[in-house]
Amino acid sequence: MRDEASSSAFRLPSSALASIRPITAADTRQFALPNPVSGAVGWVMGSPKPVAVAAFYPLPGLQHIAEMHLYTEPAQRRQGYASALLAHAHAHISKQNRAFKEISAAVGRLDSAEARFLLQRGYEPGHEEWTMTKRNLKPLSGSVARLSQYPLEIAIPRFRALYEDAFRSHPWYQPWETDDDVWSDLHIADEFLFLEHDGRPVAVIWVRFPQTAVAVLEPLGVLTAMQGQGFGRKLLVATLDRLARKQVRTVNLGVWRSNQPAVALYRSVGFIHTASHHYLSRSLQTT
Repeated sequence: MRDEASSSAFRLPSSALASIRPITAADTRQFALPNPVSGAVGWVMGSPKPVAVAAFYPLPGLQHIAEMHLYTEPAQRRQGYASALLAHAHAHISKQNRAFKEISAAVGRLDSAEARFLLQRGYEPGHEEWTMTKRNLKPLSGSVARLSQYPLEIAIPRFRALYEDAFRSHPWYQPWETDDDVWSDLHIADEFLFLEHDGRPVAVIWVRFPQTAVAVLEPLGVLTAMQGQGFGRKLLVATLDRLARKQVRTVNLGVWRSNQPAVALYRSVGFIHTASHHYLSRSLQTT
C-alpha cells in the first residue's frame, strides 16, 4: 500500500467526491493491482485522469477478510484524496452489507507514513509476517528423503486434507474450502511434494516458481499427530535438494514472526530474514 501520511479532505477540489467510480480491469493494470477475482470491489477517484484507487480482494479461504490495496498518484498526495476514497469504501461496503467483515492491509514498518495513515483511520496492528530467503542452493552430497508426487486430481484433495489437519488450530490457518479453490490458485509450474511414512502422506509442501531460478515454498504442513518427529525437516531438506538439482538458486517463504518453531527450522537449513510485513486491520460494522 502506498499513500500519504496525512490528508485533509477540505483541500479537495469540489468535484472530487463526484468523480468516484467503480474500478475496472484497465485500472488494475494501470495501478499494478492484482487481477479482479470473484467478490473483489474497488473504486477510482479522479476524472478524467485517475488520481487515487482503493481495491479490496477477498482472501482465499477467508472470504470475510478483504485485502486492501490503496494508491495515490505521487503528485496528488497530501490533498485528501485517499482519505475521502477510503471513507467512501468503508461506508459503501458497510451499507451494502457485503461479505467483508474486516479489512487487512500490509505495511513495511509500523512507523511508516502508510502505517500512520491507517492507524489514524481506525486500523489496528495485527501480526508480523517475515519473508525468509535461502540463496545459492547447491545439491546435497548425502542421502535425502524420497519425495512423492501424485496426479493433480489426487494431489489436490490430499493436500487440502493434510493442510486442514496441520493448521486448523493455528491463527495462520487460511483454508481452501473446495478443490476448485486450489485449482484456481495453481500456476502451470506449481508442484505439490509429499513425504510419506508407512505408505501414507504425512507432510506436504507447495512449490511455486514465480521467476526463472526462483522458487517460493508455502505452505509446508505436517499432520498434527506426526509433528515433532522430524518429518518437516526431512521434507524441507529434500525439497531444497530437488530445487538445487533443477537449477533453482533462490528460495523464498513466508512465516509469521510469532511461529518460532518454524522460524528456527528455516534458519537451521540456511534461511535468513530478508523482509517484514506488518498487517493492520479494521473491523467493519455492517447493517
